Amino acid sequence: MRRIVIAIGVSVLAGCSGGGSSTPFVAAPTLGATGTPTPGATATPTPGATATPTPGATATPTPAALAVSPPSLQFTATGYALSFAATEAGYSGALTATSSDCNGIATYSPANGVGPSATYAVTAVAAGKCHVTITDAANQTSVITVDVTTLSGTIQ
Repeated sequence: MRRIVIAIGVSVLAGCSGGGSSTPFVAAPTLGATGTPTPGATATPTPGATATPTPGATATPTPAALAVSPPSLQFTATGYALSFAATEAGYSGALTATSSDCNGIATYSPANGVGPSATYAVTAVAAGKCHVTITDAANQTSVITVDVTTLSGTIQ
């Protein structure tokens, strides 16, 4: 059997207010409780439900932003071709090229590429400015500007 005894010492407080005397305050000692330790309950693990993985939806990573590089192409004569790349990190679907204003100014191919990176060729046909839009399956878009400038004149 164990006994725990806690004793708090005696405090003496004396004050002096400049010439008089005062009776010191003496606190009576306080004894703590004496106790007998008792055994506590012992935790016993009980079988519970076991987690079983269930098939569910597979997380699909969010593709990065769709971008074209370079952002524009400049031609100074017709009949020449330049290329640009459309990239979207983490994406492996279709990248579709469309234009509503390049007819008669420039042609582009292919109409459909595959991510994460696809290369397109643009050929200058006539002077003018137009745009090719690349779109992914999530309807993200990126636009490249095509500027065809032709010079004409007479040399005398």
